[in-house]
Amino acid sequence: METSLHKKFGELLEEMRQSPDICEHRTNRISDRKKIDLDLSQFEVPPEDIQEFCKERKWNPIPTKRRFLSEQKYFLPNQNIGVVLDCVSRWEGLAITSESQRFLNSKDIFYHPTHYHEFFELTYLYSGTCYCYMAGNEYRMKAGQFWIYNSQIKHGMCIVGRDTNLINILIRKTTFEQTVVPMLKENKMFLDFFLESIYNFKEGPSCLQFEVPQESSGQYCLYKLTQEFVKDDMYSQQIMLFSLCSLLMELSRQYAQVVDQQPEKISRELTIEQVISYLNDNYAAATLKSTATFFNYSSEYISRLISRKTGKSFSEWRLEIQMQHASELLSKSHLPIDLISQQIGYSERRAFDYAFKKYFQVTPAQYRKEFFS
Repeated sequence: METSLHKKFGELLEEMRQSPDICEHRTNRISDRKKIDLDLSQFEVPPEDIQEFCKERKWNPIPTKRRFLSEQKYFLPNQNIGVVLDCVSRWEGLAITSESQRFLNSKDIFYHPTHYHEFFELTYLYSGTCYCYMAGNEYRMKAGQFWIYNSQIKHGMCIVGRDTNLINILIRKTTFEQTVVPMLKENKMFLDFFLESIYNFKEGPSCLQFEVPQESSGQYCLYKLTQEFVKDDMYSQQIMLFSLCSLLMELSRQYAQVVDQQPEKISRELTIEQVISYLNDNYAAATLKSTATFFNYSSEYISRLISRKTGKSFSEWRLEIQMQHASELLSKSHLPIDLISQQIGYSERRAFDYAFKKYFQVTPAQYRKEFFS
């Protein structure tokens, strides 16, 4: 009898539980972490008994110092997507030497204190019980749910019980900008959530919530994404990206069906997603003037729009796109560096070398050597 997808997924997670190197993330092992100085004076110790905890939960889960999780800490240079499994048992036997590192966990409760990200975090609760704290409110995540967080919203997580498996999918911001944003053009409301999360915090949804039933195509995408992270071979990152895109298209369809969209006049004003899409397609030759001409707006208007929505100038935004494309070509192709320089918009190799080193702190040749040495 063929094993069900849900059962195979559970077996894969058990494999991750047994491998600290995978479970703790390849570049983020607890023993290598800088100690976190948290003010624990506000905490009340949570009860040891899980049933009592689930019933009462009157302890304060918010420490004074909130953590910022950077891409540099959680991604290798050639990684765009990562997976971290949160479960109570993975914290046993690790190099945890202080209460500030334990975050006042009991033997069956793990609390991840308030933090926010430079990257996107998508979470899927395969099994068990998980609570999330956002903007002073508590929410319970149910097994089978998939949440997408606004990266600028500070939140804390609480994992309860040894049967809980919370899968955290981490995605670089530039991967969203270059791959996911163009893909989601047709679903403006879904796309707007991501754009606000990347560029412009405002009062709005803290996260998007979806149901991913067992044996569904959505669960298969999550399984493949996790499986490829564990496999970690030369094609894994590409397959993970394909699986992520398939999953988000499924969720975009779900989002379009369940969100109550009031009839309204479609705005004819230029949107930041239109500008981003244009620059991603034309980054090698685009200038502020040519972009303004394309959209039939003034250069001043385009400049203000980009600055207001992204916090960056036009030139800073274009440079970021150029450098990310350059890093892709250097690490994943054998094209001559002179040709790469021309392809991303530099007529002189010397100018490209200078800009690349200023952005990445290494020359293009040194950067490539890390991947092909």
